[in-house]
Amino acid sequence: MGVIFWWSSLSGAEIESLEPASGAKPFSFNAVHFVEFAALAAAACWAFRSVGRLSMPALWGAALALVALYAGSDELHQSFTPGRSASFADFAVDLLGGVTGLAVADTVLERVRPRRGGRRGGDGVGERDKSPG
Repeated sequence: MGVIFWWSSLSGAEIESLEPASGAKPFSFNAVHFVEFAALAAAACWAFRSVGRLSMPALWGAALALVALYAGSDELHQSFTPGRSASFADFAVDLLGGVTGLAVADTVLERVRPRRGGRRGGDGVGERDKSPG
């Protein structure tokens, strides 16, 4: 969130100074918005998952609500920054990045999420591993 705030604090002139003299843009600012908010959504998903047992729809809802609120506040912040303006298109890219970040985080979580009940018997020990004495 700090990185997003810092980028939004740059004036229009400061952003233009990041572009090379040739006029070719080294990166798309839409791509920056997308990646920033994808990372925010993934981090929120991991953070909310550690707080308690939320269902996946509740986890997604909480993370998307955070992303939407922060994206809105980011656009509001930019409207007060010299040479910058609020943009609904940027807000939409932020949300799309958030959904993508959640999809990636959800996929990763599925791979690392422990299976309920462990292996057979629910004690985490497979039947072949159980030996008398």
